[in-house]
Amino acid sequence: MYVIILLFRRALPIPWTWTHVKLNKLAVFVDSAMEPADEELEKAKTRLIEEVIMQRQSIATAAVQEEHVWFRNLLVAIFNSTLEDYKSVEIGAKKFVPLAAWGRRNLLELRVITDFVLASEANARMFQTDLLIDAKELHDALSKDHAATHKRYVAELAAYVDTLSGPRRDGFETALQVERQKGPNTSSTDSEAQMFKGFLEEMGVNPKVTPKRTGEIAKLIGQKEDFEPMFKICSKLMHRTALSIASTNQHGSLDEIAPSLLSSAFSDVIAISNSIKFHIDTVGIQPK
Repeated sequence: MYVIILLFRRALPIPWTWTHVKLNKLAVFVDSAMEPADEELEKAKTRLIEEVIMQRQSIATAAVQEEHVWFRNLLVAIFNSTLEDYKSVEIGAKKFVPLAAWGRRNLLELRVITDFVLASEANARMFQTDLLIDAKELHDALSKDHAATHKRYVAELAAYVDTLSGPRRDGFETALQVERQKGPNTSSTDSEAQMFKGFLEEMGVNPKVTPKRTGEIAKLIGQKEDFEPMFKICSKLMHRTALSIASTNQHGSLDEIAPSLLSSAFSDVIAISNSIKFHIDTVGIQPK
């Protein structure tokens, strides 16, 4: 699908190197819907986005039964995320393709998550539980990161002290001893992680369970074949893969794919909006 230009140099210890990577315009399959839109189409897209914003506001201000407030808040959060991510794609398509790819992949995941939580109350509750799991994992990771960072800091400070002499060394040695005795301060994040762990245990959820990956969700709802190709494309562009690193050697080398990312991102925005509209028209602002 894409042309990668590599230069092989057998004399180098590294088997290959590159001067640049460029997406060949002729090699990127783009149908008429993915070509740069004319002025009228752009106006139509703007109107549709405005309608999505109005749809979000309508849901956010709608009166619902107390037991369904959490579901309304979930739908509003999905819309908030959708609009934010589409804006990232719009900006990235003009200025920085990896940003567009990041927003595009987020929208891909949001579409799958939307269809998943709308399919049944059990699914929506499962995703709600993932919020607690995410919070526990975040605070666990913050504690571990702070501990690792403190360990590196103490080692670097000790190495620096070894280069000093005289009164200056004495001062830094005192600071080093204080840091060693104090250790990493993870009490706050440890406490938060423990709190969320307790919530999960009260709900009968194993605190060691991990959130479902979006790829797993796509498979569960029969969208794996639609999900995986775009997920792979975006991952290659947004992460520091060999391709994305090589592409920095030539400015604009990824620009050819920007219209495709933008067009498919807009399609997902409309798909998310339509799915939620159909759900509300069918069962209201409550889980199915």
